[in-house]
This record gives sequence, C-alpha cells and structure tokens, in this order.
Amino acid sequence: MMKKLLHTLLASLFLSLSVSAWAIDPPEPDSYTTEQVATYQKQAEQGDRVAQYRLGWAYENGLGDLEYDPEKALDWYEKSAKQGYYKAYSQIGYLFDDCGPLATDYVKARVYYEHALKIEPNDPLANHFLGWLYTEGDGVKQDVAKGIEFLKKAAQGNYQLSTLRLGDIYRDGIHDVKVDWDEAAKWYQTDADRGHPLGQLYLAELYYNEDNPNYNPKKAFDLFLKLAEQAPADSSERIRAASYLGYIYLNGEGAEQDYKQSKKWLEIAANGDDLTAIYNLAETYRNGYGVKKDINKARKLYSQACEEGYGDSCEMHDQLKRKKAKR
Repeated sequence: MMKKLLHTLLASLFLSLSVSAWAIDPPEPDSYTTEQVATYQKQAEQGDRVAQYRLGWAYENGLGDLEYDPEKALDWYEKSAKQGYYKAYSQIGYLFDDCGPLATDYVKARVYYEHALKIEPNDPLANHFLGWLYTEGDGVKQDVAKGIEFLKKAAQGNYQLSTLRLGDIYRDGIHDVKVDWDEAAKWYQTDADRGHPLGQLYLAELYYNEDNPNYNPKKAFDLFLKLAEQAPADSSERIRAASYLGYIYLNGEGAEQDYKQSKKWLEIAANGDDLTAIYNLAETYRNGYGVKKDINKARKLYSQACEEGYGDSCEMHDQLKRKKAKR
C-alpha cells in the first residue's frame, strides 16, 4: 500500500513538474500575426508573463500591427522579468548591448544576462552575449577563457552565432588565443552538420586557406559545389561559393581547369554583385580564357568592381585606360 502511494505521489510530482516546465517556457510561435499579437496584448494585461515577453518582442520588432517601439518593448520585458521569466531578462540585456536599440550600457546588459542564467543556466542568448562581453572586456574585466566557456555553452545549445564565433576565434587567434585549425574546423563542421549554409561556407574556406596545415583544395571544392547546388539561389552563401568555384575552375586549384565552368559560376556570382567574381570575369575577357578576348567588356567589369571599392580592379581599369589612350 505504501509503495503504491509513494509511486502515485512521485508520478503526480513528475506530472506537475512537466506541466510547470512547459508553462514556464512554452514553444515559441512560428509567426506573430495581428490576431496573435492582439491575444498577447490581452493576456499580458492580465499578468501572463510569457505573453508580456511576447508582446515586448512584438514591439521590439514591429510585428502584427504594432509599430517598432523599443521603449515599450523594454516596459513589457520588465513586467515579465519581474515575474521571473528568464527570456525577458536576456532580451533586456540585449536591448542595452551594443547591438541593441537602446543606449549602450554594457554593465546593465551583463547584469540582466546573469539574472537570466540564474533562472535558466542553459539559456543560449544569455550565454552567447555574456561570452562576447567577457572576451571583449565590455562591462566586465576581460576574461577570454571564461568568455569562451559561455560561448561553448551557447553553441552546445544550438546557438549558431556562438558556433561560428568559436570557429572564428580558433581560426584567427582572436584575443591571443592560440590558432587551432582543427578546433576551428570542428565548430564550423558542427554548424554545417546542423544544415546552416554559413557554416558550410566557412568550413570550405578553411580548407581552401593555404595557411591551414590541413589545406585541401579538393575537399574545399566539393564543399563549395555542394553549397552552390543546394543553397537558395539568391543567398549570399551560394553567391560566395559560386565565386570560389569560378576561381577554382579558372586556375585548376582543387578541380581540373575548365574555362566553361569557370565562366558559368563567375557569371552567377557576378550577377549577385560578388566583387571578386566580377574582377575574375574581367580577367577572363581580358585574357580570352575560353572566350574571345574583349578588352572593352573587361574594362567595364573592372570599372564596375572598382566603383564598389575593389582595389585591384581600379588598377587594372586604369592600366587598360592608359593603353587605350596611347593608341
């Protein structure tokens, strides 16, 4: 009888905890329609802390029929935070961070992020931005190692910005962290495995970097090609991958030289305003790589890239201009 009673009590406790946890942190809605925002407004005014947070989010982003208003967003976030909702604390921290819409106050941002983590230690947003504050020394004494630990916790929680930031830190040796190409590849691979095109792009670029002891142009080529074929047509990742493919086919580094394929991918990237691709397409026409030489077309392409700030194009454009003047 006692065992049965104990089992019933434990089952009831587990059920109450499960329901409570869901009530504390229900799934985020896919969208904020006008009708949904109106519902959140009503619920928020009745004291629902999750609705208060969502109404703040709607004001911060101008969703539904609400106008963008970070001050009203702050007001609703504060109401939610006073009731202990960790996401509201995180979002207030973000408002005061340098990427937020209010006057930057790193100390205030840090305090709110820390409050969020006291309630939910695995909150990815708070972990990510605390990681930034500690690695940069903003609003707190700089502690790069501690910052990296926060970033790792956020990355393990599937927070993409932290995953990519860790890759960048180990690739570039940011803040005197020892360059570790394998560690950088691990974090970019993690992001790529989660289906994110940017992680795939950075991983490919890593293998195409000659400073990398694991330099592997063939592997980079395969990654660029997969990305260019699978990413959305107008995405920046596809355009950048296409630019690399054009260069690889042009020079035969990572794949067999193929001027036809080079021109195809360079034109795709150039149509997406990739300046490197525009420059390499100009080189194609200037030198007649698989096409009839066309100095006028080359000059126009150099000029286009030059006007957008691509220095090498300016030099080549001026050189062709001087040659034309001598004739």
